[in-house]
Amino acid sequence: MRKLLLSLAMIASYATAIWAVPAPVNVHWDNDTLRWELPELTNDSVYGGIHLTLFTKSGDQISAIGTSVKTSYDFSSNFYKGRTYYAKVSAYAKPGDIYSAEVVSPEYTVPGVRDTLVLPDVALNNNGKVQWGYIGYLFVRATLQKKIGDEWTDIATRKTTNGWNQSISFDAITTPGTYRAVAEALQGEDVVMRGISDELLIEETFTVTFNAQTLFENPEATTAPKKSKITLPAVPDEYKNQSIDNTHIFYWSTDAEGNTPWKFDKDSLMQNTTLYAQWIECPALNPVWDGKICRWTMTEKLKAASKERVVNVYTENDNYIFGSGGQSIKDNKDFDSEYSLFFPGRKYSFSAGVRDYYYNEVAFKSELMTVEGEAAVLPLQNMQVGRASTAKVIWDQPINLTYKRLCNLYQRNKTTQEWDNIATIEDPSSTWANNYVEFNRSLDDQEYYRIVCQLYQGEYLIYEGELFYGTSPVTSIENMDSEAGNPSPVTHKFLRDGQILIERDGKIYNAQGVEMR
Repeated sequence: MRKLLLSLAMIASYATAIWAVPAPVNVHWDNDTLRWELPELTNDSVYGGIHLTLFTKSGDQISAIGTSVKTSYDFSSNFYKGRTYYAKVSAYAKPGDIYSAEVVSPEYTVPGVRDTLVLPDVALNNNGKVQWGYIGYLFVRATLQKKIGDEWTDIATRKTTNGWNQSISFDAITTPGTYRAVAEALQGEDVVMRGISDELLIEETFTVTFNAQTLFENPEATTAPKKSKITLPAVPDEYKNQSIDNTHIFYWSTDAEGNTPWKFDKDSLMQNTTLYAQWIECPALNPVWDGKICRWTMTEKLKAASKERVVNVYTENDNYIFGSGGQSIKDNKDFDSEYSLFFPGRKYSFSAGVRDYYYNEVAFKSELMTVEGEAAVLPLQNMQVGRASTAKVIWDQPINLTYKRLCNLYQRNKTTQEWDNIATIEDPSSTWANNYVEFNRSLDDQEYYRIVCQLYQGEYLIYEGELFYGTSPVTSIENMDSEAGNPSPVTHKFLRDGQILIERDGKIYNAQGVEMR
């Protein structure tokens, strides 16, 4: 028994030696810095850190800080002029992270005149959301106010649940009137920062009623603020995207007869309004050529009922080559001046059409127009191999238009001396004209290649280019000489416009022995 009691006493003594942590001493303020001393530990423990808690004079906790072992801490970022604070400090030791008793500091009043700083970037939107700029770990109280006469009246007040929050949401604001938000950053109940949002004007709201005029069931009525745009109501599928035919357009009008179409992207709501459904056959636009300018006719009612115009250009065989959609309603389009679209000797037609707000589209086609002049194939300028490792061929882009491209890569057959087609790239439909083509195969400098590229407008060949690359076979030059009975030697070879050329007796030949003019 005596041994057991002795063992328990030793354990108690050991535990006391380990877990007893003396509290900091000489706690005092040095301006905005709290200072203290740590007594020497009398056992094998070591100090692990300090815990600090800052309070307002009224006892509201405003900050809790854990920090590594120190004997001072600068609280200036937490302080505001003219306010009084105090702090509690305790130390903890390892092992065990056992804290000492808390030591309360004297009160400290920050020098300066008590003031309230500006809380930055306070904003209010009509969804009732109040926001502000970053201010650190301060709770914020926001008050929604409405102007009654010349006075501001509080409607609702809310406080953040987290000091890092930068917004508070109230209910959406739907009642007409002038509103603002007052946001206050708090230390306890002390307001240290205040900000006021810009005034938010909520206009009077009106009701919009839709009358489908027996075409289908009336869409549900809606409300919207004064001066706002009306949301396009849903209609059955057969009245949109041309599910019925390609001759009708749909629109809403402020009168039952359809004489005053409502422009959903432009008209603003100014009163309670009823809109009437209109499903009409689109009047002919009568597209005609005025020189190279596309022209058509539109009634004022059709201009108002339509959302946008669509103008497309075609070749003689009705191949689409260029279009202009999604643009404002007009009665002409000058493609040639803007894009240099038309080429001599070719024939073109165009279609002029409109889309309504449900994307029903109606179009009318013109007669053919023949461009003056003789049809000619234009050369691709500065055609050259841009990268041999992928057989990339480039040229000067003629104009920013869409073309169909057909490019062929040929390799000289050393046995037959014929050109073998080893790769073809063809864009079957119009594509934005790039100034290159890439066959994605390597070109060997010791072989000989011929590359032909053509750009088409529909069936019309507009641009064509040809180049040669690699080592020209000597056999073709020798054959030419033997047939001509001329044994004179080659003077030198050179590269021009992507072709290997041969100069001999003052004349220039290509690699096939054809004299160049």
